[in-house]
Amino acid sequence: MAIIEVEVRGLKELVASVQELATSVEERNDLANQVGAALFARIRQRFLDKQDPDGKAWPPSRAGLKREAGGYTVRNGKRYTSTGTLFETGALWNSIQLFAASNGEARIGTDIPYSRYLQQGNSRLPKRVFLGFGQSDGEFAALVAKRQMDKLLKDKFE
Repeated sequence: MAIIEVEVRGLKELVASVQELATSVEERNDLANQVGAALFARIRQRFLDKQDPDGKAWPPSRAGLKREAGGYTVRNGKRYTSTGTLFETGALWNSIQLFAASNGEARIGTDIPYSRYLQQGNSRLPKRVFLGFGQSDGEFAALVAKRQMDKLLKDKFE
């Protein structure tokens, strides 16, 4: 089983600074789950919008264009219609998941073996980054972390 992991520079430091206020493992995991859930929702929306983490459109696939134009593609004897790039069967979309936080870290990923080739591209496929962290994600994560930090401060000093 292959899992794609994307390292986000700066996010660990952001979470670590907020986690100084979170004194228990439960509080640290709650923070990681809050930030992870917010980023998970953004990743799934970008997938539907066919965009990379910086908002740049993926190169469309011929099969996706064919389906979007009312045609169909066939895989394993089944017809697929009305779906776009990276969305023929829905397996990749359905495989993207947020894993429960542990040790103050949450992970978002997929276990689909071919996902690596779609994410990174190769000699036959253009890169279509569907997992990742863009500049706006950092700003959004900071807002989520600040909200959680405010809650921790309020709870500790009331």
